[in-house]
This record gives sequence, C-alpha cells and structure tokens, in this order.
Amino acid sequence: MSRSKQVFALVLTVVCVTWYYHLLDQGSPSEYRITQTGAAVASQTGTPETAVAKVLPLPTVAPTISAKAVTAANAIPSVQSSPNAAAVMTVSTAIPRTCFMELCNLHDGQAPRLWVMEHTDGAGHRMKNILDGLAVAQTVGMNFGGVVSLKHPLTDQHVDFKKLALGFFGGVTDNGGLFYYNESGPPKWFAKVNDPRELLSKMSSFPAGAFVYMPSANDWTNLNGKASEVYPSKLRAGFAHPFASRPLNFAPGRPTVAMHLRRADLPKGNFRATPNEYYYRLADLIRAQLPSPDIHIWAALKNIPADPQDYWSPVDFDGFKERGMSVHLDKGQEDHEDVLVAWAHMVRADVYVMSQSSFAYVPAVLNCRCVIFPGSIGKHLDNWMDGKDVERGSFNDDFMACMQRAKEGRPC
Repeated sequence: MSRSKQVFALVLTVVCVTWYYHLLDQGSPSEYRITQTGAAVASQTGTPETAVAKVLPLPTVAPTISAKAVTAANAIPSVQSSPNAAAVMTVSTAIPRTCFMELCNLHDGQAPRLWVMEHTDGAGHRMKNILDGLAVAQTVGMNFGGVVSLKHPLTDQHVDFKKLALGFFGGVTDNGGLFYYNESGPPKWFAKVNDPRELLSKMSSFPAGAFVYMPSANDWTNLNGKASEVYPSKLRAGFAHPFASRPLNFAPGRPTVAMHLRRADLPKGNFRATPNEYYYRLADLIRAQLPSPDIHIWAALKNIPADPQDYWSPVDFDGFKERGMSVHLDKGQEDHEDVLVAWAHMVRADVYVMSQSSFAYVPAVLNCRCVIFPGSIGKHLDNWMDGKDVERGSFNDDFMACMQRAKEGRPC
C-alpha cells in the first residue's frame, strides 16, 4: 500500500470513530451513554496515547473508566477478538463490546477482562454467578467483561432475566454492555479457565486487555483469604446502590426484618426447605432484642412450569400470620418486578434471615447489617452468622453482635 493510501486509511478510521461517538452522545439523557474525551490515536512512533471514555450516568451515579489506545491503523473488527500483547484493544472497540458500567471497570483500562456464563436455571443462580464473577475479577486484578448470555432470556420460572438484570443494575441501557455477547456468537478467548484458583494461577500469563472466559465463579470460596477481601464493602455498596431509591413496605420508625423461605420447587421435608420452626425461633430471639420489629416473610408458591406439581399452599404460612408477621406469597413465575421488590426489602432490612438458596444469597451480599444464614455456607461474609448451630459456644455472642449491627443500621 502506498504512503498516500496509508494516510488516507488512517484519516478515514479517525473520522469514523469520531462520528461513532458523536452518534452515541445523542442518546437520551436518562440513559448511560459514552462520549470520547481523549485522543484515541497514537503517535507516529506507535507508542500508545492515553484515552479516556466517560460513561455519562443517571443523576445518582457518576462512573468513569479509562483505557489506553493503540495505533489508529488497527482496523475495528466486525467480531471482536481477544488481543495479544502487541495489539491492545482501542477505546473504540473495548468500550461498546464489553461491560462499561462503573462496577465492571475495577482496574486500569488495560487489565484483562473476565467473562462468565449465564446459568440455565433460576434467577438467583444466574445473578449469583454475575456477582461472584465481578468479585473474583476485582480480587485477581481484572475488569469484568460481561456475561455470555443465553439466546432465550427466560429463567426456569419464566422470569425475563434481561429485564431483571436491567432493574438490578439501575436501569442502564443494555445493562451497560453486560450482555453484549451470547452463546451463539462469543468472542475469541485468549484463555478459558475452570475456576477462580486456576484463573489466579494463570493471571501472569494474560497480556493487557486479554479476554478470559471462566463459565462459573461459584468456587470463589476456594481462594485464599477472607470473604471480605473478595467482596469488599465498596463493591457491595455499588451493588446495593440501585436499590436505595426503591419504595419499601416496611412500617416507618420500626426495626425491619426480612425472611426468605425457599419453598416452590422443593417437596415438603426436603433438607433445603428449612422448617417454619427455625424462622419462628429466630423471630422470638430478634423480638427479645429489637423493639417491635416489623417482620416480613417472602416465599414463592408455584413450582417451575416444567414441573406442574405444586407442593405448597397458602395455609402452610398461617403460622407466620398468627405470630404477627406479614407474609408475601408470589406466584414465583413470569414477573421480574416481584423479584426486585423482594430483593429490595432483603437488601435494606436491618435483619435479613436467609434460606438455603442462590435467590437468598444475592441480597445477602448487598446487605451489610445483620444477615443470618441457615448453616451450610463454608466461607461467609463478616456480617453473616449461622442461625442453625445454636449449641455452639459462640452462638450468643454472634447473635448479639448481629443485633448490634442491626441497631446501628450500618451501610456497606
């Protein structure tokens, strides 16, 4: 190619990139969008110049992210591939095709990016994998690229997971690039790993901007260190922020308690269907420490559509009503807003009593006050306590410390 043609190609690339960002900046002011505020071109020597892309937020959030550009002669690929050390992603290719929410950009713009898969079952397990993936990424020094999503958005309860995630992360357009890729068209991965420990062991081999795929982040508990190092308060506060403005049904001026019971898909007697008596006992203990707490129960009644047999009925929850608790029984199908309403109460309750489920885990991560889990959690966050093993010597001290956090109402 002649020198004049090379110059023409360079100029054309810069013009196209500039026009692209101009179009992005014309979006609705109520949506996240991208504007270019740095030069996404390099010097004639090929040395990368610093370029900054700002993500313009909803009024309550002000995220910014940075990245470094390579030579403008690098063509923008139609399908983005994982770059090697000699070809770091440009701003124009990196930002639109990866998650550009503030929560996803945890480190320098050239850090490798981690993707996880969208699970195929319930809303709780799917969201748990995203949160765990974000937590693992910040722990090992990566940014979060996003989720390789399913072509069909419905969970096994027929909840539209894309709509659920849209509400969960605060109404960001297209979830801030969170679901840019799906299973039919993933990018070319620099590496695939099986679990967080393998990811950590291979971090030094990843070049700048490498795309790395780890389908499941659930085994983050096998990483060394405390749970709070994987899920630091700042990250948890970022997750919880969109729920701060949601209206709640709690009575004003009273301590608030949210309890989740896993029912719907579990037959009576299943070990994960923690008995009502467990919750009654905890309610009595809580009432002995907190003045007139407003206690609310959430549970789903209907089984998944693939299994039409229902195991539970409203009468199974009469004991809670008789004990002065408010009971919320949703149909457990097809309504993502019901899920968000339940999670909002669990996130912001002074005391949150979990069930044995991924659905319960999600808001527990976002609640930094008193969280009580029913055993069976190997590594838990600092503000969580085991509510089942009442015979252990530390139970009373653990419970009283939890009640103190509830009284303080401490945020993340």
